[in-house]
Order: sequence, then C-alpha cells, then structure tokens
Amino acid sequence: MVDESTSVSNIQCLIVYIRTKLEDTVCTYFLGLLEIEDSSSSGLEKTLVTFLHEIGFSDQLLNAQFIGFCSDGASCMIGHGQHKELATLLKAKYTQLQTFHCMAHRLELAVKNSVDTVNAVSHFRIFVDELYKVYSMSPKNQRELDRTAEALSVELLKVKKVFDVRWVFSSFIAVKAILRNFTALHTHFTECASADSARPSKEKKKYSGLANKLQLWFFVAETCMLKNTLR
Repeated sequence: MVDESTSVSNIQCLIVYIRTKLEDTVCTYFLGLLEIEDSSSSGLEKTLVTFLHEIGFSDQLLNAQFIGFCSDGASCMIGHGQHKELATLLKAKYTQLQTFHCMAHRLELAVKNSVDTVNAVSHFRIFVDELYKVYSMSPKNQRELDRTAEALSVELLKVKKVFDVRWVFSSFIAVKAILRNFTALHTHFTECASADSARPSKEKKKYSGLANKLQLWFFVAETCMLKNTLR
C-alpha cells in the first residue's frame, strides 16, 4: 500500500506499507518513507522496486508473493487505465499482482461529491468553516471559549473544518465537536453579541447571527443526522 505525501520541508515522499500473513494473522506494517526524485510513473516504479530490493525482497520472492497493490486514484498511481501508471508498470513486472483503489479514498471522494451536489450540506460546511475561523484565527476567542466551557462543565473538542481534504473520520470528529461544544459555543456567541460586550457593533452582529444559526431546530437536526451518517 503506497501513498504520496509532502513533508513540512516541502520534500515529496512515498509512504510504503506492507500487509502480510504472520503466524496465521494478517498484519499491516509501516515499511518505509522514500524521498521522490522523479514523480512520474516510471520514476515511482524505480524508487519503489529499488527500495524493495534493498531491504531483501528479490524479484523471485516478489514474483511469488507480491500479489496486491493499493493506492489512491491519482493518475500516476492507479489512474483509469489510460496511462502507464505505477499499477500498470508493476503488473507488467509481477504477473500475479492485483491492483485496488483505496476504499477509504473512494469513500472520501463519494462524500465530497455528495457535499458538492447537496446544497444544504454545502451551507453546513460554510457555517462550520466560519466557526473554525472564529477560533483558529483568534487566541482571544479561544481563551474566552475555554473559560465559558469550564464554567458550564463542558469538555471541549477542538473546532475543526468539515469535509476538508481529509478522511471521512476527520469530518465525523468535526461534526461531533459541534454537538459536544454546543452549549459553550452558543453561550460564548450570545455573550459576545450582548449589549454589555465591548466588541464593535459589526462583530456583535456577526456573533448574534452565529448564535441564532446554532439554535435553529433544522441546524441541530442536520448536525445530528450528519454525525450519524459519517459514523
């Protein structure tokens, strides 16, 4: 199982895992993190095969036991059979090989497609992104929310983006956080919008709108429905 990633130092890498049978148990192990010098399909094949040879996997062993290859649907990896992608090059070399488009990635693509085509869910994403901005861009807001949660005995979950470029489980955690933090969020927004607040009138109006949105029955029902669906 392989996937491409870019490190914080902007180095393109290939992450490699192996799934194998050990003492009658199927196990998955991290095998290596390989720096990519050539990101073309042939370059990726050379990088991967050279690495497998270096750690002791001979061509004889690979021909006998390399039976599955899994990655995302990128054109250089699995593709759609229109190019000489990595999967095709490996199948030509190792004849027993079967290739698979990662199911977690396919699920993420399906959810993204649904979000992009269902207006109600798109509106939900926009609202949650706004919540994320309120706290990720303002340490002051985060401190105030922490104090509000402590006073209400609410154990906060971090406010995150939803339906971002991450696995479905990440979106589940983001939706779960809204429900967990619900009382603290609404209280904080109400306090920010109150007449006693020292915030500018424009900010008060913004927080009043966020508080009103949170307490709508439809929003609460939608959030619960999405939590169950993503779970």
